[in-house]
Amino acid sequence: MKSPVALKRVVRTTAVLGCASVLTLGTLTACTDDSSDSSSAGETSSLPSNAATGDPIKIGFITPEGGAVTTPMVREGGEAAVEYLNNNGGGIGGRKIDLVVCKQQEEPASATKCANQMVEEKVSVVVSPLGAQGAVMLPIVAGAGIPYVAQAPVSQAEMATPGSFMLSGGIVAVLAGQAATAAKDGLKKVSLIIGDSGDAAASVKALGDPMFQRAGVALNVVTIPTGAADLTPQITAGLADNPDAVSILGDTRQCISVLGTAARIGDI
Repeated sequence: MKSPVALKRVVRTTAVLGCASVLTLGTLTACTDDSSDSSSAGETSSLPSNAATGDPIKIGFITPEGGAVTTPMVREGGEAAVEYLNNNGGGIGGRKIDLVVCKQQEEPASATKCANQMVEEKVSVVVSPLGAQGAVMLPIVAGAGIPYVAQAPVSQAEMATPGSFMLSGGIVAVLAGQAATAAKDGLKKVSLIIGDSGDAAASVKALGDPMFQRAGVALNVVTIPTGAADLTPQITAGLADNPDAVSILGDTRQCISVLGTAARIGDI
């Protein structure tokens, strides 16, 4: 029997940047030039020879790995960027980068442990490219006078705490854009599905409600348990009011799980 839930549109958005190839420490880009002579096809360029020789500078690198949300590719990308910078890019101002890696499992205990490790090792800065534990780690890191850098803010703490530096508008920009788009397209109800990691869900609701209200759109934030095998109860309840659009904020696995569940219980 078909569920009464009918989705007109599914909008997939990744607030913690499921595209984890964006590196905070550096970016390597391979490009091709269509105007180049075909005879040069297959040629490669050697990397610059500019090894760092100065005293090491410690950079803390905290990444979600080993838990319900795991992104090993982020750590691997960070390590590759550091290797390139140390061997070919002159490090940071000629100083070699000593990357201090800590893996947190997207829950408070491991996140707290990682933050304390960074303080104990006296790193110069903490980089946390992805994850929803900023509200846990930031007070410890910033409290020790260590700058905290993240790709995108998820929690309200990351948006307002002195010593916190965000490289993008993060969830604020995402929600503002979605609210504006929903209003432009004449949508009246939007359901936003997000995992229960950290205080991300609470922050999204606190920030999203007024944004969507100003746009004349009703927002329903649906929280799902991170790593749950069966999301049917949460998805069924969250989509029971037949929203005009659905947004999923999470990593790739969460997106796949939510979409798979919705496809089983409704007409997508």
